[in-house]
Amino acid sequence: MTTPRTKHSPRHALQKESATPKSRSGGRDRFAGADPKLAAFIRKHWPAKGRAQRIVRAEKAWKEAVEIASTFKNIDDETWKWIAQSKELEDI
Repeated sequence: MTTPRTKHSPRHALQKESATPKSRSGGRDRFAGADPKLAAFIRKHWPAKGRAQRIVRAEKAWKEAVEIASTFKNIDDETWKWIAQSKELEDI
């Protein structure tokens, strides 16, 4: 038999919110809960400068990959069988 959960009062929620530290800078820290070494690695290798260009390149690559993958929907069963039996695939 399960027991009903107790509800917390609004006062408890306010105390919980006030206990969390606030960021002093204007922007929020994206890596606040992450491992410090991992956060430093990410900041070093993917800086904020150039982020928009990286997103555009990634979206373009994703669209190209989806376009390539969509061509495989039109392959008939005989072609799949021929591809599976190909000698070149055995060497990979």
